[in-house]
Amino acid sequence: MRVASARTLGIRNTLMSSLLALWNNTKAMPQLLRMFCQGGMVAPPILALLLVLPIMDWTVNGRQVSYSEPWSSGAGLTMLVFMLMATAGAWGLAARTRWSRWAWVATPVAPILVAAVHPRTWFTREAAGDASMWVSAVAASLIIFACLFLVPAVRNYASGSVATDA
Repeated sequence: MRVASARTLGIRNTLMSSLLALWNNTKAMPQLLRMFCQGGMVAPPILALLLVLPIMDWTVNGRQVSYSEPWSSGAGLTMLVFMLMATAGAWGLAARTRWSRWAWVATPVAPILVAAVHPRTWFTREAAGDASMWVSAVAASLIIFACLFLVPAVRNYASGSVATDA
């Protein structure tokens, strides 16, 4: 029993030190990017956990819904996709992975695509059927692309040419 506990403790310590190292990597980012990245590393995982655990009701598009209704309407999956992509982009950028910036670029559009392929419900009709949602999502993706791929300080960070010691 003690061997298993020691092994579990070792794995936990390794995981925590890895997460801390990634968090510390964000200190090499430009300040505004660091703010968004650290926010993406914390807030979306917490919200995703609250979304999947049946501990509270939600308000979706101004409508109070029970725990099961977001999942049957497509809103739950759509929100979860947004949260997971934002989280992956943030943690990936902290790790300087090549795909992470693309995950962030796709984050505004992916949930609308999920809503568009989901069967028609009150939520998916509003989310995917409104042209302004698509225009806003594409515009947000273009702004994110410009910030992550065209700003020299961000490109330097992502390429690893900035020191990671902080």
